[in-house]
Amino acid sequence: MAELTDVYNALVSLIGGALWPQGLSGVSAIGAPCKIYPRSPASTELDADLRAGIVHVSIFAPPNREKVTTRYPRVWQDQFPGAPTITVAVSGSTVTLGGTVTPTHYVSIVVAAQGFSYACTASDTLSSVAQALAQQMPAGLGASVSGAAITIGGRGDIVARCAAPGTMMMEVRRQNRGLTIAIHAPSPQLRDAAAALIDPLLATTDFLSLPDATAAWITYQGTDEADEGQKAMDYRRDIHIWAEYPTIIIAPAYPITIVQNQLALADGSASGTTLIENG
Repeated sequence: MAELTDVYNALVSLIGGALWPQGLSGVSAIGAPCKIYPRSPASTELDADLRAGIVHVSIFAPPNREKVTTRYPRVWQDQFPGAPTITVAVSGSTVTLGGTVTPTHYVSIVVAAQGFSYACTASDTLSSVAQALAQQMPAGLGASVSGAAITIGGRGDIVARCAAPGTMMMEVRRQNRGLTIAIHAPSPQLRDAAAALIDPLLATTDFLSLPDATAAWITYQGTDEADEGQKAMDYRRDIHIWAEYPTIIIAPAYPITIVQNQLALADGSASGTTLIENG
């Protein structure tokens, strides 16, 4: 789940891309060496670097600048879909398995309005998965196995699907955190050059993508400037923003491949129909 460090790192990546548009191996966009990091600067390191002509950009969260903004209902949502490594192909009355067997990935077959599904284990092979599926089928379907292929009694109404667990998430809290992007430069010109890149970038970034598939909502709060003068060689500008982001919990999500509908008939009996669901 996203937490403050993820927001820091996303800002470092965003601002770093503006300072080094051609990558870290190239020259910075302001023509001077730069350091960017998610913390307050260490004074001894900062002093030495400023005297060496190095610009610092630090990102940190000042104390007492946080609001709880929870306002959404707690509902599960898709996060990352699963990507099955096993494949299925239907040709006439034959289902052929391919790809790679991965534990917890599963294969489903629907034929004659009946559904059969099998979840792979660590010891499975394509042939053993095919065998396990065929063994579930009643004798009347006439299923036979050859390697990784299942042939089902000359039928042409076969549907097959494969699936893999993904993840789903639920937002349990939301917070708006005040952050400061502090530019420390050895000259006003370098400070202004760095700010000219960073300030418009933040102004045009409404949402900052986070690793857990959520996003931080970025809003502007204000700017401060503090020049320590030539003695300290620290020409500083602080850009203050708010970053609102969620705290989430994560759980496995299993795609549905078969749905069994049970219909009550007028004579009191029941009729079942199996439907394939995903894909």
